Amino acid sequence: MKAIMKKNGVDRIPSPTRVFVTVLTIVFVAEAAVMFLLTLLPHVGDLNEAIMDASILTFLVAPFLWMFIIRPLGSTALSEKVRAENIVAHAADGIMTINEQGEIESFNLAAEQVFGYKVSEAIGKAIEFLLPPPHKTLHDTYREHLSNIDVKVDGDFTTEIMGLRKDGSTFPMEITVNEMLLGNRRLYLGILRDITERKRLETNLREAKVEAESSNQAKSEFLANMSHEIRTPMNAIIGMTELALDTELTQEQTGYLNMVQSASESLLTLINDILDLSKIEAGQLELEEISVDLRKVVENVAEILSIRAHDKGLELLTYIEPDLPTFVISDPTRLNQILTNLVNNAIKFTQKGEIILKVLPLTHPKKRADVGDRIDLRFEVIDTGIGVSPNNQSKIFRKFSQADSSTTRKFGGTGLGLSITKSLIELMGGQLRLESKLGTGSKFYFSLQMPVEDKCAKKGKFSYPNFEEVSVLVIDDNSTNRFILRRTLSSWGFQVTEASGGKEALALLKKATEEFGLIITDYQMPELDGVSVVQSLREDLKLADMKVIMLTSWGELNSSTQRELGLAACICKPVKQSRLFDLLMGVLKVERIEEGLPESVRPTLLSDDKGSRRILLVEDNVDNQNLAKTILKKAGYTVDVVDNGKLAMEIAAKVPYDLILMDVQMPVLDGFEATAKIREYEQRTGDERVPIIALTAHALQGYREKCLANDMDDYLTKPLKRIQLLERISQWLAPQPVKVISDESSVNHSLD
Repeated sequence: MKAIMKKNGVDRIPSPTRVFVTVLTIVFVAEAAVMFLLTLLPHVGDLNEAIMDASILTFLVAPFLWMFIIRPLGSTALSEKVRAENIVAHAADGIMTINEQGEIESFNLAAEQVFGYKVSEAIGKAIEFLLPPPHKTLHDTYREHLSNIDVKVDGDFTTEIMGLRKDGSTFPMEITVNEMLLGNRRLYLGILRDITERKRLETNLREAKVEAESSNQAKSEFLANMSHEIRTPMNAIIGMTELALDTELTQEQTGYLNMVQSASESLLTLINDILDLSKIEAGQLELEEISVDLRKVVENVAEILSIRAHDKGLELLTYIEPDLPTFVISDPTRLNQILTNLVNNAIKFTQKGEIILKVLPLTHPKKRADVGDRIDLRFEVIDTGIGVSPNNQSKIFRKFSQADSSTTRKFGGTGLGLSITKSLIELMGGQLRLESKLGTGSKFYFSLQMPVEDKCAKKGKFSYPNFEEVSVLVIDDNSTNRFILRRTLSSWGFQVTEASGGKEALALLKKATEEFGLIITDYQMPELDGVSVVQSLREDLKLADMKVIMLTSWGELNSSTQRELGLAACICKPVKQSRLFDLLMGVLKVERIEEGLPESVRPTLLSDDKGSRRILLVEDNVDNQNLAKTILKKAGYTVDVVDNGKLAMEIAAKVPYDLILMDVQMPVLDGFEATAKIREYEQRTGDERVPIIALTAHALQGYREKCLANDMDDYLTKPLKRIQLLERISQWLAPQPVKVISDESSVNHSLD
């Protein structure tokens, strides 16, 4: 390397010996010259003598100067230089220097190994000989650009180009070029690396990605087809079972059919779970962002599951902080699914006690959120069940896993519910957490941030009286239920007093100096239940006329018992806030006054004569034909059935149907093709658009949008539920309100 640098004039550093000898020679020559000149002048003997002494001193000191100063410094500089040269020579990356003419001035060992050229073969040659033809032109352009730069380039320049080896083979390389100044010369330092292996790995990764995406696509298509094939017979099983349960049956037959329905629902739940899991893993699950009535979602979950909780003797309670906004932006379907899974799980693993579903704000409850703000909400599901040990708390969130095998045998389930719930919450921006103690109970909780939406402007505003003068006595042995009722009633302005049982309540009523306007009492209480409390009230002349609302579970009090007790109302638990409020308004004889909507513009709907409504059912599966036809005929509709899209198109052109139920997968013409033909006919003839509801077993994300994009009006998944089917049909066949525009201007008094 040193020889190369000397040869090319890159760096000429003289040795310490040469420097020392040169300096001494210059000193002695100078002294001799001075002495000679002084001999020519008179009267300078003393000065000449002094210079002679200085020369002798220089001669004596020089060896010591060489030994102790010049030689060590020279050795250090030389060793540093050698070390630097060795580092460059043995670096892992190829390193070369190029002058402004594009000629190579240095070439290390790694560069030799990369290109196959020896140092002697590379030095002095133009850099282009290391590049294949397509890249030589690029390098010429780059070199011309650098040569026109008058100042030092900041930073470095990195690119990927092809290199040319001595044997003629080419390879991809990454090269970084840095400019440096050495004296008055400008050099370019090139650091290069063979990236053949990296490129191979990148290619393999791309191919693996394409293969994985293709596999995911095939998996999704397989799941969609399997979903359709499984749901089609499930539709007939569940639907026919529902119809059979509506007929006159013996107790034994009813029991058998209930078992069939329960097993079918379990199988359908499993199918839905597997589909959700596959969509989550494939990254195909998308969330909606629409207006959500928060209270309605939470209370509907509790209402649906309350019968199951009651069958196990459990209290299922809901508490929504009164100060929370009513409407937020979220995905109501997935939020409902999350809460249903968590509450269902709590019911499954709780043998006695209670389950509480709470929604609380993370900010101060008195701080009301404005429209457009984002509010942090905390959802909690608390139970008094078997609990989870610390060792198993992370395990239960895994797929197909529960706390242990005995849990699966005793309680059933696949172990998918919590895993899917956790994934859904994470998709919505939250984290599912668990606090639990074995044998005591569990608390599952998560937080979500939701934008606030104001729906008040879209509805009539109501004015209510001030309830601060109304005192309410709440009687319930469950402290949680008392807390919920107290907070809810207090937020509406009521003065609330609590009693933990019937005896305490009666004693309080007899001693009370103020008159209670209303009593809300639970039915099931120890020692003295709700019925006994009301009977005692009716026997007391002072309390006989007290208005009482009874809290019950489903089917506990029949209507005759309610009349005998003189109850003002009876409400099933868990108590919905909206239902309780409406009930209080009726019991207290308070009228809601709708502001801003005059009587003359309030719409009145006409009665719907179902017998005159004609529906076309397009379905190729005979079992599903019979099921849907039976449901619709029992509901009073006139039904025609065809088994393919071509017949549907032909009959729809002849008969003015009010609605068409269109299966998507059919022979001859499928649902999409048949719909397109029907829409084309409507446009050509000017006929009114007939609502078409798609019927499909495809429950994958995006399929509803696909149906709407194909000019269908709505979408129902199989298996069809009778109530859901009839509700959807009713929505489309409901008479539309007539808008009347009143204009008092004289111009419109006459319509000649």
